[in-house]
Amino acid sequence: MAPRSAVWCFVVVLVTVGINCNEEDEIRERIEKLEALNNNLKQQLTNQKIVYNDLVNELATSSDFIERSDGREKRQALTCAGPVVFHARLQNSIYPIGTNQIIAYEDVVTNVGNGYDSFTGLFRAPIGGAYEFIATMWSSDGNYLEFEMVRNGVDLCYGRASQTNQTMGSCVTMVELAAGDRVWVRHLSGRGTYANGQDYPSFAGHLIV
Repeated sequence: MAPRSAVWCFVVVLVTVGINCNEEDEIRERIEKLEALNNNLKQQLTNQKIVYNDLVNELATSSDFIERSDGREKRQALTCAGPVVFHARLQNSIYPIGTNQIIAYEDVVTNVGNGYDSFTGLFRAPIGGAYEFIATMWSSDGNYLEFEMVRNGVDLCYGRASQTNQTMGSCVTMVELAAGDRVWVRHLSGRGTYANGQDYPSFAGHLIV
């Protein structure tokens, strides 16, 4: 009887091991499918970011002129009843940040005159005059980021948040704008890949005169 019991125990062990192996194979196969799906979704997201950034850049450099019935162009009328001042903070970190990607500081603190659009990251001057702007970026350990501020696509100033942890880079300019001119902050030519958020970096500006 003892040898027969030993044989049955051996068979049970083999069956159990076989079941466990089958389960492991199934789990491994499911993990591989999920990883492939995840990589595919990441690539789709990256492609959509590129398309979105291209559209925002197209909007940023688009004309504020409208065609009249006589075939001529006329600048759209912009009005502002009071002062112009805005301040927004970068709440969410951006990684990986694309080359020349516009940085949309989405946490709006103040926006008197409604010149700043937190969705696109663009400031559009409601009235002409002399303006002052400041933009900052914040680094994380081992990551750096270079950025620039531009008016209608032409650079105004540059900043760099270095690889030393929690380094703040800044970019300051004073510039004369016409009504409808746009100012924004963007990643500088692929230098660095991580924009650290957490409400530390800011983009702010105001009308001087």
